[in-house]
Amino acid sequence: MIATQYGFGHQIIWYQQLLQTNMVMALMVMAGLIGFTIDRGMLFLNRRISKWKYAQAAE
Repeated sequence: MIATQYGFGHQIIWYQQLLQTNMVMALMVMAGLIGFTIDRGMLFLNRRISKWKYAQAAE
């Protein structure tokens, strides 16, 4: 595991210790949006790269 002073995890813990709940929630929402975007991007790439797999399902 790599530990660093930068990144979402460190920032969430830092703001949690400072009792800044609004920043903790904002970072959690941001992490969720980034995860959702990566998920949808990978799904798009998967469908784009392996068209043969989805072509049979559409028939």
